[in-house]
Amino acid sequence: MRDPSDVMAMLDDGRLYSAQAGRLDALAGRRQGVAARLLELRYAIGKTASTSEQGDAGTDHDIEALRNQVETSEEQLQFIDDEIALLLQSFCLEE
Repeated sequence: MRDPSDVMAMLDDGRLYSAQAGRLDALAGRRQGVAARLLELRYAIGKTASTSEQGDAGTDHDIEALRNQVETSEEQLQFIDDEIALLLQSFCLEE
């Protein structure tokens, strides 16, 4: 499940109830938000690195802070993916 539109296809097929689809849709929406933030952070790292002086301590600190945010965002993304997988697995068990 990578896209909220996937939820609608499952709902249309009668494989999900609307409450389940709502939960899945919310998770997919959160995932998209975190993934977008991750792309922004990676872009910011590249831009900061390309426009800075080599060995500038302030820039090195900024890049390290951005990398820490990337790591946190990747962890959030993995957590959301795990939640989605568990939710989908629970749907399969209900059938």
